[in-house]
Amino acid sequence: MQYCPKCKVHIRGNKRCCPLCEGSLTGSPSDPAFPALEQRRFSFSLIFKVCLFLFVIVEVVMMMINIMTHFQYHLPGLIMMWAPFVLLDLGVAFYYRGNIIKLISGQAYVLMAVCFLIDRHNGHLSWSIQWVIPATLLSLIIVTIIIGYAVGLRMVDYMIYLALDVLLSVLQLIPVYLGINTMPYAAVISVGVMIVIAAFVVIFRSRDLGNAFSKYMNV
Repeated sequence: MQYCPKCKVHIRGNKRCCPLCEGSLTGSPSDPAFPALEQRRFSFSLIFKVCLFLFVIVEVVMMMINIMTHFQYHLPGLIMMWAPFVLLDLGVAFYYRGNIIKLISGQAYVLMAVCFLIDRHNGHLSWSIQWVIPATLLSLIIVTIIIGYAVGLRMVDYMIYLALDVLLSVLQLIPVYLGINTMPYAAVISVGVMIVIAAFVVIFRSRDLGNAFSKYMNV
């Protein structure tokens, strides 16, 4: 252990001089009082800022190309349209990196939104509302339950995700009712399974449902 003859104190660690008087030390260095944490060279915040800056560059370059070519090409416009979704997807991944259920849910919602907009951009709504959204919602609620049990979470901790998945799934009946979804088989099956899961939760896990409701209402 190092020692300062002037201050008459022992100092742990490896210091070049006394932190009190900045005088010379005697003795041999020892282990520090607290473990030194490894410093990250790049933080997630810095990475996202770099992605945001690149996003601005891409948007500006595409806008310049559109102006100089008098909007003759569709590719720059498509890039400008989908670049925000790429940035949003990265933001979701960075923000929810510590919560696997939030991360998967956020990625699934972004995926459904992108597929829906692509389908709408093509001039019709078919494969997105007929297959992608029903399959994604059904898979999402199953994965949420599996992850919840696998990591030992209480149902109250992920009840809000189940409720949101059920609500979004029931909204699939609107395109079916309006006749937009001309092949409603997957959507109807998805809604039916969601209703069965919701009924199970209400009947057999009503206490967890009440605790979850109280928790999120208090928040």
